[in-house]
Amino acid sequence: MKRLLILCLIIFPCVLHAQGKKIDPSILPSQSSKLVNDYTQTLSPKEIESLETKLEKFQSRQTAQMAIVILESIGDNDIMQYGTALGKAWGIGYKGVNNGVLILVARNDRKVAIVTGKGIEKTLTNEICNRFIQTDLLPHFKNGQFFPGLDLCVNDLMKFITDRQKR
Repeated sequence: MKRLLILCLIIFPCVLHAQGKKIDPSILPSQSSKLVNDYTQTLSPKEIESLETKLEKFQSRQTAQMAIVILESIGDNDIMQYGTALGKAWGIGYKGVNNGVLILVARNDRKVAIVTGKGIEKTLTNEICNRFIQTDLLPHFKNGQFFPGLDLCVNDLMKFITDRQKR
């Protein structure tokens, strides 16, 4: 019980601090018309093209719009807040539906997030996003295999979203 109380005292202020801190729009990368944006040259042009083609095809079904952004660092910013600010600034997802999904990787920070718009967060909950991070992305990223991790995650996200929206 004492450990739980100590843990809560440590975590709660951190959560409040993260929630209270706004992301300065000037630190966000400029808006891109691409769905795959690798600012680190982690992926080869062929890998970017493969993911871009897959995401464009998925987007054409108008189920959701998905984007991938790979950055060197987001500094001391919370990755979920940064991703939310980036998704809003870039307009990821369909206007009025807010069904965007952003896979955000901050390589040097060793942070990754799947950020969803309000219109798809009931389908793609934080718990489900975390599961895809743990099973698809992190095992590959730990071995330096960024494309296989991203490709697997994109495939699984597309299948999950499509299956849920058929119901």
